[in-house]
Amino acid sequence: MPENQMNYHYESLECSDEIISEYSSDCYESLEVEKWMEDEPVMSEDKVAQELPIALVYNGISHVVMMGTPCDLEALALGFSLSEGIIDTLEQFYGIEIEVKSEGIELNIEISTEKFVQLKYWRRNQTGRTGCGLCGAESLKQAIRAVPK
Repeated sequence: MPENQMNYHYESLECSDEIISEYSSDCYESLEVEKWMEDEPVMSEDKVAQELPIALVYNGISHVVMMGTPCDLEALALGFSLSEGIIDTLEQFYGIEIEVKSEGIELNIEISTEKFVQLKYWRRNQTGRTGCGLCGAESLKQAIRAVPK
């Protein structure tokens, strides 16, 4: 392994039965679709990924909201934290609490004080690379707004 490459060992963190039963089996929806095979329409079942807003909150401070499937949320929190440079090692990731809200899912992530101080110093709005409308949203309240009547 190259010197600058780190090897992380990650075991799934536990989340509540409520979250597992409410979301883990619902990462996709089975739909009846029409496909064309040999110039003929054929009805078949297909799976479509489900998405909802997921907020990442570090040590009580909202950081970013993104659209995502409600599966493997612990891996999402850890992977995002590592790939964005919020933490450098697994030891700086102290834990996660997953909270289901009416607007989406909030991942309450606890990181080391040293990394949190750095995050607060360098904090900025994350720029999305898609057109889902969540660019710059830091919390679920900002991401989900009431529709004007």
